[in-house]
Amino acid sequence: MNRWCRNRHSRSLKRRITQLTESALRYARELQQQNWRSFCDQLAGALTTKRAWHILLKLMGPSPSKTATNQDIALLIHNHRKHPAQLLSTLRQRLFPTPVTPPHHPDYQWVQNPDLDAPFTSTELLQALAKLARNTTQGHDQVTYKLLRNLDGEHLEALLKCYNDH
Repeated sequence: MNRWCRNRHSRSLKRRITQLTESALRYARELQQQNWRSFCDQLAGALTTKRAWHILLKLMGPSPSKTATNQDIALLIHNHRKHPAQLLSTLRQRLFPTPVTPPHHPDYQWVQNPDLDAPFTSTELLQALAKLARNTTQGHDQVTYKLLRNLDGEHLEALLKCYNDH
């Protein structure tokens, strides 16, 4: 730091500092990608956990704190220090995105399919109940999958009738 204060106009020193800054940025990006990959590997197969959903919500939404916003702005300015015009275009794209016109899809041409329109059978219901995940929590109706799997024949028929009627 003392050398920088004494030799502020030294080209070789400025060039060396620029090289060190660029190599530090490259290393930071590489480390960030490596950490992201290891984080994704940890989440693989655990998407039903509470932690995974909190992380997804955090990734989807903007950060509400002033500190995080200031850090984002500082990073944006730092990344576009050499090209201020690019900074303006990046801000314009981020704050005022161009409206995307939805693609035109032709209307669905319905064809009658007796296999798909047929009511569910008891065998299909039993297979679906057997494939249910065992490590999930009950919903708002307080019905667990374990309870559904242990239904007797009479109640299974009532459940099947309910599915087929609605």
